[in-house]
Amino acid sequence: MNLEKIKISYWGSPFISAKFLETLLQDGSFEISFVVTQPDKPRSKRGREVLPCAVKKLADKNSIPVYSPVSLKKNTPDLLEEFNKHDVLFHVVFAYGKLIPEAIFNAPLLKTLNFHASLLPLLRGAAPIEYALLEGHRKTGWSIQAIVEKMDAGDVFYQNEIEVSVNETKNSLTEKMLESLVSFGPDILKKYAAGKLNSRKQDEEKATYCGKIKTEAGKIDFSKTHIEIRNQYRAFGENPGLYSYFNGKKIKIDFDLISLSKKLSDQEKEMKSGRVFLIEKEKTYILCGDGFALPAVLFQPEGKRKMSAVDFVNGYRLKEGDYFG
Repeated sequence: MNLEKIKISYWGSPFISAKFLETLLQDGSFEISFVVTQPDKPRSKRGREVLPCAVKKLADKNSIPVYSPVSLKKNTPDLLEEFNKHDVLFHVVFAYGKLIPEAIFNAPLLKTLNFHASLLPLLRGAAPIEYALLEGHRKTGWSIQAIVEKMDAGDVFYQNEIEVSVNETKNSLTEKMLESLVSFGPDILKKYAAGKLNSRKQDEEKATYCGKIKTEAGKIDFSKTHIEIRNQYRAFGENPGLYSYFNGKKIKIDFDLISLSKKLSDQEKEMKSGRVFLIEKEKTYILCGDGFALPAVLFQPEGKRKMSAVDFVNGYRLKEGDYFG
């Protein structure tokens, strides 16, 4: 088999997927016959302008044919006929965002390979990077796997491990994982094309799942431990953002991950969670359910810009003994 140019298709949508596609294009060992992405989305709910996703932008820039079907399932026969014209060796899927019908993922000679951002069978589903942080994992990684009908349940061809620091956030961990993927990803695809990778089945009894992230994932329950809320902020603080309520108003809150949380004395532990425990110039400490208070440094009332802790304290007359939630 001539592997000078490995003929593949690429299925993906967001920025992180576009960065890996760019790596494959720069490598020179791959011929990207076509790309499949999510349909263009409106810039806003009211606006008429629609925007292509990051992968589509990159494909257009490199004159690669792009398909953005609204429904794969309804249009499988027509799409399959169109895709088969390209005669790719296998499909590569990385953060495409839709389930792919069996007739399509089994069509190429070497079928379909998926890049999933967790150590499968842990964290199958749509948001493995965020949920690794939410659950406090100290390591995560990539799983390169076959696609099957059951979500993220296919045999695994390759995994690598990535350490997760205690102050890691979604953006920093995504950057770290992308750097890792760029370094090994192209070689893994070359080995797969050459038949040099062995697969192993996943242990179904160890499988865990994570769903799509909704705005409600950022709602703070201050009765939880400070570690749980801290991990929630690491996972969702950048998007969709953590929020609580003060005097009936929705307030987004940013916490300081570097400063130490305040530990209450035995007498102080009688205070209820959500209480403003201590106000300093740059930090406002809010009490959690385990007797620790987390330092909040930025506040954003709904419909307004972010403001510093001192500006929020002065503008909203926040005082020690007040409550969030």
